[in-house]
Amino acid sequence: MIVGDGMMASAFEHYADDDSVLIFASGVSDSTEKKKTAFRRELRLLLRSIHGNPKKLFVYFSSMDASRPVGNKYFDHKLLMESVISAFCDNYIILRLPNIVGFKGNPSNLVNFFKKKVLDNKSIDVHGHATRSILDVEDVRLVADTLIRDGERGMFRFGGVEMISAKALAEMISWLFYRVTKINVVDDGYYCDMRNSKPVQKIIYDKIDNNDYTLRTLKKYLIENRYTYWCQKCEDYHKGTIGVCPMCGTKSSNEAMYITYDRAVFITGSFPTEEEFVRRNLLVTAGAFFKEKNNEELLRLYYRGLKRVL
Repeated sequence: MIVGDGMMASAFEHYADDDSVLIFASGVSDSTEKKKTAFRRELRLLLRSIHGNPKKLFVYFSSMDASRPVGNKYFDHKLLMESVISAFCDNYIILRLPNIVGFKGNPSNLVNFFKKKVLDNKSIDVHGHATRSILDVEDVRLVADTLIRDGERGMFRFGGVEMISAKALAEMISWLFYRVTKINVVDDGYYCDMRNSKPVQKIIYDKIDNNDYTLRTLKKYLIENRYTYWCQKCEDYHKGTIGVCPMCGTKSSNEAMYITYDRAVFITGSFPTEEEFVRRNLLVTAGAFFKEKNNEELLRLYYRGLKRVL
C-alpha cells in the first residue's frame, strides 16, 4: 500500500498491491514550509494511516536534520512525526535522508534551486562551511527494499554515499549545463553529520557504486532526462529513456539514433569538448531549420552527413 503520489511514491510503486507494507510518501516535502496547516494535514493523514493499518509494516521517510536543533519548523515537524510513529507503531522503518534527486521532486529542493539559478544566469550564494549529500531516489528504494526484506526494523540513517561542499555542488551543476555561474561564498553554514547506520552502510558497500556518485546522479536526472531523441527508424523526435527509442524500441548507436542536448548533438554517454560543442551546435541549428521548413530531402541528407561528422 502506498500513501502519496509524488517522486517517492512513484519509486515505491511496486508496493501498491502489497498488503503487508505501507509506504507513507505523502505530506510536507519543502524544508522551507512554515504553514501550520500543512504540518497538521500530514499529522492527521499519518494518524489515520497508522490507525487504519495496524498490522502493516509502516515505512516513513524523514530528514537527516530531524534530530539537529536548527530551529526549523520543517525539521521539528519531521522529528514529531518520528515520535508519533515510534509511539503508535510496533512494526516500522524510519529512514532519515538527505537531499533526494529524481525525475520529479520538489522544485524548491537544493539541486533544483541551484539548477534554476544556473539556467536563469543568476549568481548563487552558498555557505562556505556547508556540506551536503545528494541521493538517487533509486538508491533510496534499493536500501529500503533491502531493509524490508532483511527484517530490519526501527530508525535508520541514510546520510549519503558521497559528501560534497555546497560550493562544489553548485559548480558541478553549472558545469553540466555549460554555464559560467558566479558563486558567492558566505562565511556561514554547518557541517552535516551524514554517518550511515550500520545496516545501511553494509548495503551501500555491497550494492552501490560510489565512484563519482554525485556527478553521475546529477547527469542522470538533470541532463539525460532533457534529451530529445532523433530515431532514424521512426524518422521523428521523441522524448524518452536514454539509450532506447520509446516508440519503436531501437537502441541508440552511431547508426540508429542521435541525441540533442540544448542545440548540441552528441552520441549517448559522451560530453563534447568546447570545440565539438560549437561545431555540433551549428550542425543542429541547420538540422532544426531543415525540419522547420519540412524539407525531408535535405533533412535526410543532413543526418546522413551528420553521422560522418560525428
